[in-house]
Amino acid sequence: MSRFAFIKAVLGPIIRLMFRTRVEGAENIPGDGPVILAGNHLTFIDSVIMPLTCDRQVMFIGKDTYVTGKGLKGRLMAWFFTGVGMIPVDRDGGRGGVAALMTGRRILDEGKVFGIYPEGTRSPTGGCTGAVPASPGSR
Repeated sequence: MSRFAFIKAVLGPIIRLMFRTRVEGAENIPGDGPVILAGNHLTFIDSVIMPLTCDRQVMFIGKDTYVTGKGLKGRLMAWFFTGVGMIPVDRDGGRGGVAALMTGRRILDEGKVFGIYPEGTRSPTGGCTGAVPASPGSR
């Protein structure tokens, strides 16, 4: 059993109960091939819920500090986030955007699911930041 399957089997039901998650439109996600899942990033828990409630493993980028923390908490966060498919990206120095795009392209070229928050980081207010509507060809 992969680390992702283990985390999903153990934590998935707990997360669904704790946060009363509801997934709408899961039938629109193909069983194979490249997929982009785009969501609003309102809270830290988004990056926990998305990979644990989707049938396919969702690969997503996240700031590298989630996997470089010190002590037990840092090691547990690194184990969890890399286990559910987070790929750490250094967002300092202005190169984070390029690294994110290259990572997303690689994930899609491999036929996997790429989870992304188009607004970028969480908003300070916890609300949506007014992202541009998706193009008519996206679904």
